[in-house]
Amino acid sequence: AVFELADGGHHDHMVNVESGEVIEFFDEEIEKLQKAIVSKHGFELVDHNLVLYVRKQKV
Repeated sequence: AVFELADGGHHDHMVNVESGEVIEFFDEEIEKLQKAIVSKHGFELVDHNLVLYVRKQKV
């Protein structure tokens, strides 16, 4: 699947596997962690794409 940036800013996606709904989100902690991981391995982060496949929690 291809997801386009709605507001021109970076964000990630969750895809509800039951309904097909795509939820856009931004999490500063995830962004920092990704940069730390690539730096630890001697790289510089150029870009990334994060898609989480989700479903509603069962109560």
